Amino acid sequence: MNAGEVEGGLLDRAAAVEAQMSRIDVRRQAASEESALTDAFEVFEEQRDRLLPLVEQVRGMREHDLEVDTPNPSKAIQGVERLADAIEADPTAVRDRGPQRKQLESIVNTLQTQVSATVRERMRAAKGDAGNSLVKLLGLVGLDEPAERLDAALGTLDEFAGNAPRSAADWQRVDDAAEAIANAVPESGGPLLEFMRSVLGGGVTLEDLDPDLLAELKQRGAAKNLAIRINDR
Repeated sequence: MNAGEVEGGLLDRAAAVEAQMSRIDVRRQAASEESALTDAFEVFEEQRDRLLPLVEQVRGMREHDLEVDTPNPSKAIQGVERLADAIEADPTAVRDRGPQRKQLESIVNTLQTQVSATVRERMRAAKGDAGNSLVKLLGLVGLDEPAERLDAALGTLDEFAGNAPRSAADWQRVDDAAEAIANAVPESGGPLLEFMRSVLGGGVTLEDLDPDLLAELKQRGAAKNLAIRINDR
C-alpha cells in the first residue's frame, strides 16, 4: 500500500468517525432533552397531585356553604400552556420551565395554606372547650348517654383531624358532631357537673352537699363514685 492509499484510507476513516461522532452527539442531545422533559413532567405532575385533593376540598366546602379564599390560577395555567406549545415546537424549550414551575408551586402552596387555615378554624369552633375530661365528668355524675354521645362526636372530629374533610357529606358530619357537642350537657346536668368540679378541686364538705343533689346522684348511680374522708385540720 503506497502513501497515497494510506492517506486516503485514513481520511475516509476520519470522515466516518466524524459522522458517527455527530450521530452520537445528536443522540446524546436527544437523550438530554428527554431527561429534561421527564424532569419537567415529574415536577408538574407532583404539583397536579397536590392540587387535585385541594380542589376537591374547596368544592366540598363550597357545596356546604363554607367560604374559603382561593388564588386565581389563570396566570399559572396560561404559563404552563405556553410552555407546552413551546416544547411541542422545540423540545429544548423545556429547559426554560423555571418560571412556570414557580408560578404553579406558588398557587398550590397558597391554596394549601388557605384551605388548611379554614379547616383548622372550623374544627376548632366545632370542638369548643369539650374534651375527654368532660366525657369523664359526665360519666362520674351518672350522665352516661350524654357521655357516650360526646365521646362519639369528639371521635368524629379526631378522625377528621388526621384526614381533613373533603366532601359536603364530610362537612355535614362535622356539623352534626358540633351540634352533639354543643348539646352534650343537658340543662339538668349543669349543677351536677359544677358540683363534681368542686369535688375534684377539693373544696366540698358535707355542709356543702345539697340533699336534692345527693338524691339525684344516688338515683343516677353516681353516688358510689364519691367517698368521704376526714379533713384533718
